[in-house]
Amino acid sequence: MKKFLIVGLAVILSLTPLSLNFPTSVFAQLDDQRVEVSKKDKIWLEGFGFSEQEINSMSKTSLHNIKEQFKGVNGTVKSSKTEYFKVKVYKENGKTKSKMIKKSKKEALEAVEKIKEEKKKNNPKSSFIETNSASAAYDTENDGWITQTLSVSYLSNGEYLAKTSYNWLQRPGVGFQDAIGITHGNNVDKISGSEFAEHSYRDGLGRHYEFDYSADKKNYYGYGDKFDLKVVGTNEGAYDHQGFMYFKFKRNLSSSNTADLYGHYAHALTSSYFSISLSYGGLSLSGAGESNATDTHVDLTY
Repeated sequence: MKKFLIVGLAVILSLTPLSLNFPTSVFAQLDDQRVEVSKKDKIWLEGFGFSEQEINSMSKTSLHNIKEQFKGVNGTVKSSKTEYFKVKVYKENGKTKSKMIKKSKKEALEAVEKIKEEKKKNNPKSSFIETNSASAAYDTENDGWITQTLSVSYLSNGEYLAKTSYNWLQRPGVGFQDAIGITHGNNVDKISGSEFAEHSYRDGLGRHYEFDYSADKKNYYGYGDKFDLKVVGTNEGAYDHQGFMYFKFKRNLSSSNTADLYGHYAHALTSSYFSISLSYGGLSLSGAGESNATDTHVDLTY
């Protein structure tokens, strides 16, 4: 993956590519990238499966890319599912492992609120906990809480959009590179070059962004994307990690009117130098410590 460090919007606009290939991954810094989305555009983005939180923290780069990619096209969400997971980090036979444990929304939000209250009680002078959302909370066991949404939208040009998004409800205790992805069964014909991803987090300087214009792993079963998961920030630890990835697709079987799609998130525990494997309904990492992935599923009827 090609990486370029970009600081501020002015630099982004004046950047001269270092090669003839469009960069597959770009970093941008600070809140001058965050855009104020108009009411009209908010309604338009919701049709592609974007939540209010995603829209409110969206970057200028992402909004520009989406407007170019979906010019003259509207979307309608056909199917969507949101799930909550505890990211359990533990040791077994001397090895550190992680497990994604599916929980209810009530269980997840109550657990995160309890952690936040305990942290505030133990450190009452910390503005970091007092002034920020539950995303800023963390415990001493390196466990975490994350929510994931998978949506499928019908596009007015006859195509479909698959989108997965995540939000760490609790600050991760371990950070290298993580991976997200979307896999599928039959009757999904992915449109090459349609994928895009945004990942972001906050620290004492503001919100930082990373953009991916090409998936790191592609095969018949889907696309997977690696990104940097920061835990160290400037002035404050990194928190409020969130992001999304999408691609467009078409129906390719006239004999069937359904399709299965799965959204995945895998949390790496050791090296950033891992590879992604994709299978029907599954995403796994090789070379990053043992870590299973989420598997949020939607059943699409065309």
